[in-house]
Amino acid sequence: MRLAVLCLITTLFTGCSHHSVQQRIDRIDALAASQGWESALLRAEGLPMVAFSPRQLHSTKRLFIYIEGDGKAWRTRTLSSDNPTPANPLGLKLALAHPGNNAVYLGRPCQTIFDRHACNPELWLGGRFSETAIRATSQAIGTLKQRFQAEELVLVGYSGGGAVAALVAARRNDVAGLISVAGNLDHRTWTQYHGVTTLSRSLNPMDYTEKLKPVRQFHFFGTEDKTVPPAVAQSFQTHFERPVIYPVAGNTHSCCWIEQWPELLKNTFK
Repeated sequence: MRLAVLCLITTLFTGCSHHSVQQRIDRIDALAASQGWESALLRAEGLPMVAFSPRQLHSTKRLFIYIEGDGKAWRTRTLSSDNPTPANPLGLKLALAHPGNNAVYLGRPCQTIFDRHACNPELWLGGRFSETAIRATSQAIGTLKQRFQAEELVLVGYSGGGAVAALVAARRNDVAGLISVAGNLDHRTWTQYHGVTTLSRSLNPMDYTEKLKPVRQFHFFGTEDKTVPPAVAQSFQTHFERPVIYPVAGNTHSCCWIEQWPELLKNTFK
């Protein structure tokens, strides 16, 4: 009897979980479609990655690629999520707020798709910035660059996507610019701040600052951000002689980047 009840609970929970993931996916699809953007499924390193782009975008000399944050990595403080699709896709919203017609969006591995066979939770937990994840992202970016016939790239990452953007930029020679918004640019400082387990299977942008020095960079952080606090950006800045971090007074991790984005971006890359 106990086993039967346990199986029933497990089945119900799994079904509810899948339903919740599908709802998040549907909301993201609807948000992109409402702005005339369409989706494409990419596979890199065997990992599924979803991209969105404007239907009318066919080619551009300079391509802005927006990379999503970590998404729903944890269900609770102690239970991992079974799918990292974000409930609030700030990275996508930034892309949709991009002025001009030369931007696309790239989700992180296994976001906005439900694929239990290809997706291991380690990809959005301790290995969220792993060599595999970064290599897959770089391959997907190469596909997007070729698809839209771009000559150079500007990578824009939100939250954990800022770390991914920096790590990808450090290994490519076609990145003209690097921008992060509330970016996790030093996950060692970040885990120490929150008192959580270190991301031992992840690469850290702090270890690649020498390779990033030739790249033009703008890293925006909110002075009231409690999720990725200013100390993370300030730690990253210590490796650069010129300013690369830019505080935005009053902003938190999620507020109020979307409303301010066109004006903030105006002062970076034309």
